[in-house]
Amino acid sequence: MLRQAQHEGLVLSLSKDKARLHDFRPRALTMRPRPRPLLVLGFVLAMAAVWAAYAPPSPTMGRALKDAEARLKDLYRSHPLPPGWRLTEVSVVSRRHEVWVDLRLADAAAAALADRAPPAIAAAVARQCPPKGDPVWRILQPRQQIELRAATEAGRVLAAVNCRAQGPR
Repeated sequence: MLRQAQHEGLVLSLSKDKARLHDFRPRALTMRPRPRPLLVLGFVLAMAAVWAAYAPPSPTMGRALKDAEARLKDLYRSHPLPPGWRLTEVSVVSRRHEVWVDLRLADAAAAALADRAPPAIAAAVARQCPPKGDPVWRILQPRQQIELRAATEAGRVLAAVNCRAQGPR
């Protein structure tokens, strides 16, 4: 038995109190197999694609504001405002870390809205904020805001609403 064990790379050692079987086979045969490099590369690329899709990169505050401005223009182009409401401008105010969205109301819509109490006017304007699940909220950093400003055609301001301060829509 001792001779057979030595032939397979195993050595039996005898001591006073017990016998031990030592494994002296080459190390490469006992290691776990290495992962394939292309598999690892594929996993890294897939994770990068998922990360980029769910968290668009905005490295600086100014870049995040400009990306949010472009996203808001697309949002209001694809989801029209109520009848009588018109988007006039989406602008960045970098010193205040805000994106301002200026809305103009036609005379009939402004008259119907002006008869309400100020909280009701603010609530009607707040309904035009982007939904909380919109990518614009992932683009903006926590200190950055979106402010909607509603005015009549004559320029009289009806309400200004901070969208981040509003509850989820």
